[in-house]
Amino acid sequence: MSENYKEYLNGKYYGELKNGEPHGKGSIFWSNGGKYIGDWDLGKRTGKGTIIFSNGEIYNGDVVDGKREGKGIMYYLNDNLQYSYFGEWRNDERDGFGEWDYRDGRKCKGDWKKGNRHGIVEEFDPVSQEWVKCFYDNDKKVIHKVESDEGGKEEKSDGE
Repeated sequence: MSENYKEYLNGKYYGELKNGEPHGKGSIFWSNGGKYIGDWDLGKRTGKGTIIFSNGEIYNGDVVDGKREGKGIMYYLNDNLQYSYFGEWRNDERDGFGEWDYRDGRKCKGDWKKGNRHGIVEEFDPVSQEWVKCFYDNDKKVIHKVESDEGGKEEKSDGE
């Protein structure tokens, strides 16, 4: 393998090459401002890597064929509300168990399916200091149950 440079239509690659293709460790800088720094396998972003999106959001974790796949953490910036997700990814979407942390102290942990909360999810409210167990169906909260330290429970339905 050699350390080299390769130019693409939408970006520039710097790093190791094998048979003229990115292979090993390397970085690509896209013309839109995005970047990928990490492992390559015969021209494909595969292994451990960091993706810096053109909007400033950052993903660090497992990558397969250029997609977030496996375990990783994503730092989001959305209307000045910063939050992060650490957990499982499939086909470039949150899928499996994960934890979502907001900068204001709110937390959410549980199951995700195709990018949406789905199944049992626990939410933490920093004001009340309570965890709320919820059931989500395709990112829509259907039922939640408040559990206090004293063992009391209150069920509420947010469904139609």
